[in-house]
Amino acid sequence: LVLQFGNKLSWLPFFIFGCLGLGQVITCFLLPETLGQKMLGTIEEAEEFYKNPKAEKRESYMIARKQ
Repeated sequence: LVLQFGNKLSWLPFFIFGCLGLGQVITCFLLPETLGQKMLGTIEEAEEFYKNPKAEKRESYMIARKQ
């Protein structure tokens, strides 16, 4: 589709490629901040984290703040 329109509108493939890149930048801002967060090393830790995520975030925040 892009190649077909590329013959008539030479700027269209570059425009689509640029829009996709900008879309990726915008979605990166939606990712959560992980600085100072404890990494989950085992499946058991992940299960516990997802059972009660707010308590885990508070605990890891306090540990990172003390350092």
